[in-house]
Amino acid sequence: MKNLLIIIASLMLVSLSVSCKKKGCTNEYCDTYNEKAKKDDGSCECNEGAASFYVTKNDGQVDIFIDDVKQGTITEFFEGDAPTCGQDGTLKIELSPGVYQMKAVGILGAEWNRQIEISEGECSLQILD
Repeated sequence: MKNLLIIIASLMLVSLSVSCKKKGCTNEYCDTYNEKAKKDDGSCECNEGAASFYVTKNDGQVDIFIDDVKQGTITEFFEGDAPTCGQDGTLKIELSPGVYQMKAVGILGAEWNRQIEISEGECSLQILD
């Protein structure tokens, strides 16, 4: 009887430890997100999102960095109406859904810093003024 109790207790401990290590997609912005997953197993399937950056005054060229990695340079500016996402003169950057740190540095000394959130399948306009 004692051996039976030890076996049952061992099986319960094994099943609990296996269920605590459930693998799956842990990125909540992805289609394949699994809220029960505790460890990412590489199964995430995400639709990209994007941000399109533009300036409203002539700050010369403006370099855009996402999480400290240079993504490109804006060389034009928009005086009137806001551009559409990806329009010529903007810098459109495609990213996986999530929150990123953005830094923009103008050649004439202007600087912008903020967090941006990228949503799946959407493009957000990011004005630098």
